[in-house]
Amino acid sequence: MKYELKKDKSMLIMILIPLLIAPLITLLALASEPQAFTSIDFLITIFTYIALFYLIYGFYQKSYYLLEEDQLIVKFGIIKMKLAYDQITDIKKVSHWWSSVALSKDKIGIYKNGRLWNYLGPKDEEGFIKALKQKVKSLNLIDF
Repeated sequence: MKYELKKDKSMLIMILIPLLIAPLITLLALASEPQAFTSIDFLITIFTYIALFYLIYGFYQKSYYLLEEDQLIVKFGIIKMKLAYDQITDIKKVSHWWSSVALSKDKIGIYKNGRLWNYLGPKDEEGFIKALKQKVKSLNLIDF
């Protein structure tokens, strides 16, 4: 079953502010000393900003969690991770701004063989946990 990521607006703002400020700083530097930038420098800078925008767009729009028959698949933009159900030991409810493959403050810590593997933030948290409990019979719930 496929689960969308929960997306906090505050997280989007934290991602977009640096992405919007960086080109402004570049334009200010270019305006103050145009001879310092060559055409190649300018093209590389523009290409870098476009690539960063596409990368962040991919994280924000093309990410999901997939509970397959024998494994959990996490797709986060261009990143794809897999974790076999027999390695999942615990899940823990957490709330903090440190991200990973989650775009919200409220997350679920997934533990692999007793150690933190990653934080996930499914939109339908209850449905995700219920489905995961069906796949992992010995799943230990912490702070729920």
